[in-house]
Amino acid sequence: MCRRTDAVAQSMESMINLDGARLLFPTSFGYSRPFMKEAAKKHPDVEFRHPTSLWNKDNRPDQPGRAISATLDQGHYINGIAAGLATTSNKIGFIAAKPIALVLRNVNSLPRRRKKVNPAAEVRLIITGEWSLPVREAEATNALVDAGCDVIACHVDSPKVVW
Repeated sequence: MCRRTDAVAQSMESMINLDGARLLFPTSFGYSRPFMKEAAKKHPDVEFRHPTSLWNKDNRPDQPGRAISATLDQGHYINGIAAGLATTSNKIGFIAAKPIALVLRNVNSLPRRRKKVNPAAEVRLIITGEWSLPVREAEATNALVDAGCDVIACHVDSPKVVW
């Protein structure tokens, strides 16, 4: 295991053993298999949930529990209203991790609503290719700002860099 994935496994163990957690929501795709699945086998009394449409009987831990519904696109729809009203440059940036349906649904929700409140505003998209690449996310943010974007939205695992 690499150090980064060791940290994920250690975090889950700590939450379970030190904090007494009985329900965990490890949400990153890269760690559900094998790390979440291994933790679930080791701790059958703990429930694990994953908030995506990619969660199914073939890749979830062998225990009771099911996916929860995460409709982030609804939040991005509202963000589109705020972005459309807030922009003074009529350029809105969006940084996304991967071009998969779950992420693209969120990416597409923002401009749909922006169009209702500010049809002149455009949305510029940069896809980083990874869930968590803070350096690339910072570079993408800077590139969008340099291109005149005065509002930035994102769907990445390390949004702190974007803000």
